[in-house]
Amino acid sequence: MTAAVAPRGIAAPGRRAFQAGVRAGTGHGPAPACDQRYRAATEGRRPGRRRRYRASVRARGFTLIELVLAVTTLAVGVLAVAATALPVTRLIRRGDAQAAAAAAAAGRIETLRAQGCGAAGSGEVVVAGRYHLRWTVASSGPLRAVRVVATYPWAGGGTRSDSYETALACP
Repeated sequence: MTAAVAPRGIAAPGRRAFQAGVRAGTGHGPAPACDQRYRAATEGRRPGRRRRYRASVRARGFTLIELVLAVTTLAVGVLAVAATALPVTRLIRRGDAQAAAAAAAAGRIETLRAQGCGAAGSGEVVVAGRYHLRWTVASSGPLRAVRVVATYPWAGGGTRSDSYETALACP
């Protein structure tokens, strides 16, 4: 085979024309995409040997091992979330019960404060059928100590008692 010689001033088809980004033999505009792929496939190879065009790994998709690892990771994450759901629900119920008992005790303290020092005494009451409140008021002094103990059912069985203390100012 003999190489074709182009007249002076016209680029001969080949590597230099592609490197310059000029369409081989015409001198017009950039090389089309098919020329760029051809150049990329044959550059750096011996003549007569063509490089096969192979799709990259990313273009082909996922391998079976990648899918198995992804599904396993997802399953472990879902199981971890499911395992924490029950304890979190129990904590929320406990917090609700404790907040309701504190509100009932605060209401009793406000009732004792509204009654004044003369009528304030010890006693107990059941609020909303669940919260048992017992209170004691110190009998003398200008500042009387008030203690309210709230007993209520606890999530998971049993009962719990919380105590709340304050002072009543008596003239």
